[in-house]
Amino acid sequence: IFFAFFSRRFLKSTPKALAATTIFAMIPSYLSHFIWAHSLSITLFLVSLYCLARVAESKQWILPTIVVIGGITFTQPSKLLKYSVVFAIFLIFISLSRKKIAWPEVGAVAGGYAISLLWWGTRAITLLSGVGNPASKVGATTGIWGTIQRLFPPGSGTGTRAYTFSDFLIAKGQNMINNPVGWGIAISLLLAVGIIVILVKYKNLSGEEKSTSHILLFWLLFAFLGVNSLTFNLPVGFHAFRFWMLLAIPASLLAAEGFLFVHDSPVKRKIPMAVSIALLVLALFFTAGWQKYQVNTSQWPPGAFWTSGEEVQGYLVLLSLPPNTPVFTYQNPEPVIGLNAFDCMWCDDVYEFRKDALLVSAPELHAWLKEHKYEYLIISGMAVRELQEKYGNQTLELVNRRVTDLATSQLFFPAFQNQAVVLFRIV
Repeated sequence: IFFAFFSRRFLKSTPKALAATTIFAMIPSYLSHFIWAHSLSITLFLVSLYCLARVAESKQWILPTIVVIGGITFTQPSKLLKYSVVFAIFLIFISLSRKKIAWPEVGAVAGGYAISLLWWGTRAITLLSGVGNPASKVGATTGIWGTIQRLFPPGSGTGTRAYTFSDFLIAKGQNMINNPVGWGIAISLLLAVGIIVILVKYKNLSGEEKSTSHILLFWLLFAFLGVNSLTFNLPVGFHAFRFWMLLAIPASLLAAEGFLFVHDSPVKRKIPMAVSIALLVLALFFTAGWQKYQVNTSQWPPGAFWTSGEEVQGYLVLLSLPPNTPVFTYQNPEPVIGLNAFDCMWCDDVYEFRKDALLVSAPELHAWLKEHKYEYLIISGMAVRELQEKYGNQTLELVNRRVTDLATSQLFFPAFQNQAVVLFRIV
């Protein structure tokens, strides 16, 4: 919905907005029914673009823009840098079109990032604490570039790979779960036509239309390079496979230009308007929309981090506990938190204790958990898998020994147990 609202405000054309929204609804690379922080982040981003586009009409939209952009920074921090470039491109070309800095829009974006400093500012102090070290200034230029490359390797991201022409052109009914890829033949052709149309008509465009074209083309270029950090052997990258959802936005908006151009051509040759629109929509559906529908209605596993179905069933027992019941884990506590229980993964003392908790004796563990008001302890196959990097081949033996020690200590009562999970209630 907000994409449609933004398209109408940004493109200043209802037909283009309708075409762009139709394409956006069918483009495979814009997410799926996989729900996580990235899904909320990109949704808020579309809201922020709509609010930002309305700032020019009324300064009353500055505050909503600040709030939404601030919300994005708290929702998914890895999106912070990507959206910063998108916002920067928007602000630069809006300012150039007005021949002065677009202060209302700049203030709205800056205000959103300023809100983020309420949290990220305190983290930055820790990260920058070593800046004053004289030793760090040796070979500063090389060191800075080397640090950037280490922080942003081109192959970062669990789904990142080098993409081929067919990855863009051919949409498939089987796709990535967390972020699908591809556009499909019809969308790819309409995008190409849209870019050509803009370039051919460029000299005759108004100043505002040129600004809009610049923004869309640079958005497309930025996101396209982001997707293809491995394809083009770029020196840096940033979770390339997650750029697909961002790339879908300018691709849909530019393809709308191609949609209207192709639609107008047969209409002028006496083909009814409804027929030409229907043919274009059908082409979009059968080369992209149907494949997206297949992906979004397929049966997916509950999550790649689970080690077995029994483990899933064991963790579902947490839903029977009162919400926010404190439950300690030896491994990543996110599944516990995701099932309405509580484990303070962001608390420094809990974080430090968890590092070597597997080696702590039952009485010491009981005392610490009681002190920190934990009521349950859960051990599962995830502990064996995640701790194997630290304890190697001894991990399974250590976990089994700990389960036995806890069960015989009379300090922990097995509240639930199956082949993959043991949930202890702390006595």
